[in-house]
Amino acid sequence: MLLRVLGPTGLQVGSRAVRLSPLRRRVVAALVLTRGAGAAAGDLIDLVWPERAPSAARPSLLNQLSWLRRQLPDGALVRDDGRYRLVPEEVDCDADRLLATRAALPADGCAPALSVLQATEPLRRGWAGAPYGDLPGPDPALSSARQELLAARRQLEARRAAALLEVGHLDDAIGLLEQLVRADPADEHGWAQLMAALADRGRRIEALEVYQQARRCFVGEHGLDVPDRLERLQRRVLGQHELPAAPGSRAELVPRPAEVARILAVLVDSSVLLVGGAGHGKSVLLAEVEQHWPRERGPVVRVPGGRGDRLGELLAHPGALTLLLDDLHHLDPGIQQLLGEALQRRPELRVLAAVRAPVHPTLAEVTRTLPVAPLTVDEVAQWLRRSSERLAPAGVARPTWEPLARRVHHETAGVPALVVAFGTARLEQAAAHHLTP
Repeated sequence: MLLRVLGPTGLQVGSRAVRLSPLRRRVVAALVLTRGAGAAAGDLIDLVWPERAPSAARPSLLNQLSWLRRQLPDGALVRDDGRYRLVPEEVDCDADRLLATRAALPADGCAPALSVLQATEPLRRGWAGAPYGDLPGPDPALSSARQELLAARRQLEARRAAALLEVGHLDDAIGLLEQLVRADPADEHGWAQLMAALADRGRRIEALEVYQQARRCFVGEHGLDVPDRLERLQRRVLGQHELPAAPGSRAELVPRPAEVARILAVLVDSSVLLVGGAGHGKSVLLAEVEQHWPRERGPVVRVPGGRGDRLGELLAHPGALTLLLDDLHHLDPGIQQLLGEALQRRPELRVLAAVRAPVHPTLAEVTRTLPVAPLTVDEVAQWLRRSSERLAPAGVARPTWEPLARRVHHETAGVPALVVAFGTARLEQAAAHHLTP
């Protein structure tokens, strides 16, 4: 028998999952939280009904405890000195398994680590959402236990990713690292591992796009410099191992005023899917549309990649609303379908989403697809001219723009992320080698 609290609360007997009502899920989660020491009926009531307990809370709780005792092995749920207690030796709990796996991990070595981590595969299938997700209250013990399990889960996944990298399973490691940095965007080590794995797999454009995502996180959201480790990795991807550091601030992303105007015009009559590969500037276009949004069209809200948990709240917003969704392809297909159905029902609702994979047919039917065009030579030249003012101090000889723009455009095929990376490298070379006395 297994009690689950790492995701949705569950009770499993052999291969059979016991169906639990919402109230029973809260009671089971409260008992697991207080396992070992136990809790009095009043404390369990506070956990199960944290805001306002019903008048019949006590008999209702006792009824649920009686039902649960019949499901568990004899002696698994006891009452000692007025406290109800799950006996750890008599019940199996996924939270205990998780903590035991973390403690059993060897200090080093990928093969021993993978052997230990293999035991967590059944647990991983139930990892959805926060631990003890059925207990909504602000109880300090609940918050502490939840944070401990989240930290343990992340440590195991990070160790799994490192072991997969070490044995050369790059594709599996890349998928896992993408989840890790999405959950913790300040994880410098995770960003570096992901960049290196993509580069080693030959996916250079995606590696440079990951660098841009990390840069937006550190610089744009936290006001920090890009970690040196990521800068060195970027130069490695570009093949510029010995490139000297340039003075001044780093280059900015490529603005696309003509593309923004085109998108705003289409959004008048239809929701839009911006389609393009990694590095094509879809996220930058979302940011520019948000910046230049005509306020008379109503509110606009940007939703980070994969954050389907916010959509329910936003879709309940009455009246005109435009949602800017990054990496829509990461959303569960069921959520994509609900979004498509909402667009069918509400003509005043608009969605502008960046995607690089097919979406649910219901959503595809009510949106218009706009491929993101590569940069032209003229746009590359304009970006180089603007960026040179930030990357080089006064007195630096300026390169001839058109030949340099054609060279960068040829090297990058006009892919914006590569233009930023290669163009910055060329400008830094000019700054390093053409300084005047």
